[in-house]
Amino acid sequence: MYNLNVLELPLYGINLIEASAGTGKTYTLIIIYLRLLLCLGSKSDFSRPLTVKEILVVTFTQSAAQELRHRIRENIRQFRLDCIRGYSSNFLFYKLLSKISNMSLAINQLFEAEKKIDQASIFTIHSFCQNILNHNTIELNMLFNTNIIDNETTLYQQVCTDFWRHNFYVLPLNIVSLIKEYWNDPNALLNDIFPYIYGSRLNFNNYDVHEEKKNIVTYYEKILIYINSVKKKWRENENSITVVINAYNINHRIYNKTNLMRWINIINRWATHPTINHTIPNELKRFRETELKIHNDHRFSYMYSLFHTIEKLYRQLSLFKELIFNIAINEVSNNLNDTQHLRSEITFNDLVNVLVTSLIKDKENKLSYTIRARYPVTIIDEFQDTDQQQFKIFHILYNNYLENGLILIGDPKQSIYSFRGADVFAYMKIRRTIYNRYNLNINWRSSSSIVNAINQLFQFIPNPFIFEDIPFIPSVAASRNSMYRFVINNQLQTAMCFWVHPDNLITIDNYKKAMARECATVLCNLLHEIYNETAWLEDGKHKRKLKISDIVVLVRNHEEASCIRAALLQVNISTVFLSNHKNIFETVESYELLLLLKAILFPKRHIICTALTTIFFGLNSAEIEKINNSESKWEKILEEFFEYYSIWKKKGVYLMIQKIIFSYKVPEKLLSTQRGEISLVNILHLGELLQNVSIQLQDEYSLIEWLTLKITQPKNKRASDQTLRLGNDYQSIKISTIHKSKGLEFPLIFLPFAADFNYKKNYFFHDRKSYETYLDFNISKSNLILADEERLAEDLRLLYVAITRSIYHCSIGIGSIVRRYKKKSSINDLHHSAVGYLIQKKSPGNIETLKKNLKKLSVCSNGDISFRVIPQFQKLDSYAPSIVSNQFLSVKKWEVSANYIPWNITSFSALKNTSVDTCLGFQKQLDINKDIQLRGKNILLTPHTFPKGKVCGSFFHSIFEVLDFRKFVDMKWLRIHMERYNIDPIWRYVIREWIYIILNTPLDNENFTLSQIIDENKKAEFKFYLPINTHLMPQELDRLCKCYDPLSRRSESLDFLGLTGMLQGFIDLIFYWNHRYYLLDYKTNWLGTNNNSYICSKIEQEMVKHHYELQYQLYTLALHRFLRSKLVSYDYEKDFGGVYYLFIRGMDGTSFSNGIYFFRPLSIFVSKLDSLFSGEQSK
Repeated sequence: MYNLNVLELPLYGINLIEASAGTGKTYTLIIIYLRLLLCLGSKSDFSRPLTVKEILVVTFTQSAAQELRHRIRENIRQFRLDCIRGYSSNFLFYKLLSKISNMSLAINQLFEAEKKIDQASIFTIHSFCQNILNHNTIELNMLFNTNIIDNETTLYQQVCTDFWRHNFYVLPLNIVSLIKEYWNDPNALLNDIFPYIYGSRLNFNNYDVHEEKKNIVTYYEKILIYINSVKKKWRENENSITVVINAYNINHRIYNKTNLMRWINIINRWATHPTINHTIPNELKRFRETELKIHNDHRFSYMYSLFHTIEKLYRQLSLFKELIFNIAINEVSNNLNDTQHLRSEITFNDLVNVLVTSLIKDKENKLSYTIRARYPVTIIDEFQDTDQQQFKIFHILYNNYLENGLILIGDPKQSIYSFRGADVFAYMKIRRTIYNRYNLNINWRSSSSIVNAINQLFQFIPNPFIFEDIPFIPSVAASRNSMYRFVINNQLQTAMCFWVHPDNLITIDNYKKAMARECATVLCNLLHEIYNETAWLEDGKHKRKLKISDIVVLVRNHEEASCIRAALLQVNISTVFLSNHKNIFETVESYELLLLLKAILFPKRHIICTALTTIFFGLNSAEIEKINNSESKWEKILEEFFEYYSIWKKKGVYLMIQKIIFSYKVPEKLLSTQRGEISLVNILHLGELLQNVSIQLQDEYSLIEWLTLKITQPKNKRASDQTLRLGNDYQSIKISTIHKSKGLEFPLIFLPFAADFNYKKNYFFHDRKSYETYLDFNISKSNLILADEERLAEDLRLLYVAITRSIYHCSIGIGSIVRRYKKKSSINDLHHSAVGYLIQKKSPGNIETLKKNLKKLSVCSNGDISFRVIPQFQKLDSYAPSIVSNQFLSVKKWEVSANYIPWNITSFSALKNTSVDTCLGFQKQLDINKDIQLRGKNILLTPHTFPKGKVCGSFFHSIFEVLDFRKFVDMKWLRIHMERYNIDPIWRYVIREWIYIILNTPLDNENFTLSQIIDENKKAEFKFYLPINTHLMPQELDRLCKCYDPLSRRSESLDFLGLTGMLQGFIDLIFYWNHRYYLLDYKTNWLGTNNNSYICSKIEQEMVKHHYELQYQLYTLALHRFLRSKLVSYDYEKDFGGVYYLFIRGMDGTSFSNGIYFFRPLSIFVSKLDSLFSGEQSK
């Protein structure tokens, strides 16, 4: 294997790149992509540049494909800008620049690629196959009306249920009874056989399926024969059993006198009854040959025959189960194919099989030639998650075609998705056939201490991943990461710390409880340090305070997540589980929202009373009784519900829900409860879903029917828009499964349950030479050992994925674990866990062995690995310091501590307002009752008498968003807009004239007007996100603004809660005029009855009153950053023109002194504002 030089990698033939965690796999892919776009390589590479359509990139999830497309686009753009500048601060980009001979051509090629990136051939394996199917329907012998099923679960369940009925209903009741002991229903059977329907094909004995059906009864009858034989021999030898057991060195702790007498009596009763079915006592297994480990002894040959016959009985029972298993796999698979053929349906898995079959049958290579011509080069990302069938496609396409390229990128050490069909044995088998193998070994993610700790842990034994085809090659930390440090109270923290339980032996359950408590203790103390600002992360140049969002606890499954969440809850630390895929329609909030909607649509007394008990109103039975007994109170409630219906009808269901939750102060009530934030997020999420779907439905009744169906029959539980959203997690400890964390990175990682494991319980394994898949029908113990070895190998890969997520620190819980407590034994089972396998060097041991080896690891790592023995059990109450529960972590408080700043996506409104509701992101209640019709009123129609309110502003913004400034307003078009906002038609001529005046009023002394701007030079409703990379405090911002802006000096001091995160906003208009960029905001504020109310001094008063100066300061910063990123030689003084605020009621068409405010912030002010938001001032 060679170390990879990505600039010299051959771009032809088959090449395998193995990229360890954190070594820049995606970045390497991007460099290869750029080389292919620009034809940068050796003479033996391609003779021409490739387009984005010709470079096939295959990955294994849709989200990964989208992320790759985004990353490739960004890097193409950045490299294009570097080509224009002629230099790059990026080392590899700099090297690529030196290889370009025609820079002008390269810039054009990159520009074309950037424009067409949405057409790039970046697919999942299934979407790639579908793409080939769409372009080659005839070659693949596919019907034109074939439907692709995106959710095949229902089909599988139907076919498996049909198999169950067809095969088992005709069997005798006793046989069905035995089958139901193995699988209680068709779904249970499907769960077991599902991996083998489309995944790894099992090697079975060569049964004839038709013979198998006949043999089900025969096999069962053999079971009864063995039962009778066992009963006969037992009765003959019952008096000698105790003598024989005592004569051998058998575990007499288990086979003691009391147990033996109890077991023998139970079996005696069973043996004396006639055999009517397969039922055997559980105690009989104690006398199996494999349990007793008794060999044939001439002294007790008669007894050995008994034990051997019992063993044969159990073997026959297992063979019966395996027989049913085999029949089910074959028949369900065949029936699936038949059913799909009849329906003209295929699944995504079928697409792979169809393409493989077609390529194999394509003797003239027409199809493969067509695909190679379309995609001269293919890059497969996450190749370790492939399977043999998928690889066959690309092997047929590219093997022995040196003029084409197949580049495989992956890391077998991170193959952890066997439950999804990924087959690491397929990877290892393929790996053996590839000569050109390269390794990425520079870790760009983690500190040098973390990298060293990981290296030492996995080098503590040879072949740490068990199989030689999954080698561990030590990574080297990037030089820039050598100064990464995690510091508490000026003390450097070790990179990897093991928490060791002190007991010599500890059961899994007790280990988990102890480690959950220890994790809660450690995190509680760590949060103290965060609160006291004594915990820091350093990179050699800068240092920053540790944040709660830097911490993540990694677990294997939901059960472990529940365990750690319970422990953290006891010390009042809130958590958020990142791997929660529960459906929103399975929540209490969805059901209670349904009750509310029914009460609004059907306002009967008993229905309304039920709705009043929901979280929206929260009334108890006594309060509802008072309403029922008071006619006036009931009338008031009824009027409210009529009003809600009116809002629903006119404005939509979402605004109606908002009206209710703010009228009844639902946010305050919910956020004072333990899970209130989650409830509030769920309500708003449901409101969005209902609003979106209501557009497609006929009326409100249809919406209730739709919601009822979703709650009672949630078919698509994994739809992304229906998955539960996380609440604000700024003050919550993140918990994630290891599988979910793959590909991510976190400053601090905690693995409290790393030593947990479960023995492999089935007999599914791979042959060690051929890597073929087997299921052992003979229940060989040696094969069971192989199966468990594979379980351990995957656990080791999971451990590797988990600890390589960390940047600065990783804590791991460990103990001298036993699966079952052994009273007289001092030997643990820790070596069967991944972390124990490494630390105890594949061998059993005890607590002293564990501590001794951890000391060795500490020495080998030069102190980058440490361990400490955790204290014995303490009550969790002692872990909850008052400062944490009262001020910092408690979700039971509605008040937000002034010392704590949440990460949030906020807006200008949050900065100018002091209300807690606004700061937390809740929209203020809209003026939804405002009706701007003026029918029947005798009033002069002018811009000054046009109705006030939010609707007026929304109307004009919608007009200017789509209006061509150079054209006269079409009356038909205007009428449609007016109807949408319920504006009386009598205003139509006034509005048209008003718009004309606005567009033709001079904006400066050179008679520049909006009507001179062409569509290509303007952008309406420009959305931006402005990162706040610091804890932004109002005093800092206020001080800076007052220093440089005269309006700020006249405004009240800013008084918002501190902010960090992202500021979001929309700029009404950005336009380009006379070589400069301007931003513009329309204001419909009513200042008075005539134009004199809109002179400069009056406008300034209005600007100050509403803090509009802060708004344009933020908008200016957003536009400044945008232009800086887009323009190669951007200069604020040269390129930024200024800010216009148009108070459109006061614009008179003649003078720029009325209704117009213009200001251009100083360059130094914008620069300092930029530094403040980026956090540079605080550094």
